[in-house]
Amino acid sequence: MPTDAADCDFPFKGTEATKMLKAGLERAANERGLSTRAAARELGYKATVVISHMATGRVPIPLDRAVEIAEVTGLDPRKFYIAVLEQRHPGSAGILGLGSTAGEVTDSFAEELQVIAGCRLTELPVEHKAVIREVVSERHPRRRWLSLAELSVIAMLRRYRPRLTEEGLTPGEFDQIGSVLA
Repeated sequence: MPTDAADCDFPFKGTEATKMLKAGLERAANERGLSTRAAARELGYKATVVISHMATGRVPIPLDRAVEIAEVTGLDPRKFYIAVLEQRHPGSAGILGLGSTAGEVTDSFAEELQVIAGCRLTELPVEHKAVIREVVSERHPRRRWLSLAELSVIAMLRRYRPRLTEEGLTPGEFDQIGSVLA
């Protein structure tokens, strides 16, 4: 509980969400030249002071805008959302089994993917995300996933049948290819 008048004016000052937002705004300014004013505008706020008040802990960060704020400021949306949830409802993230933002056990598989991609998973291009969703949703992904050796064969089929990806092969084409290979 705040003990002096200054703390009463900034009741959310020490929360992880406030610290994250402040750091995100500073990093966005340093790395991308995104000012607090520009971030506020991008988020649809008419007054820059709204974001400033959130970053200083004067007002709480709205839970329904947490992911959007995270994306604009370059923060991890999941971690920021959990921090904002904790800011608004202390202890709720633990009760829900979401972990916490401070000392959270990280997912080594997700980290490995980020190292391979060279960026955060949230920054992947739409096409990459679509393929990853497809692979993850497939019960037997190896049945659909091509090896490097098979890739040239599919590339050749796509060159001769440009609509292959959308339409596949007709039964006649399938039989023709089968008889040539047999």
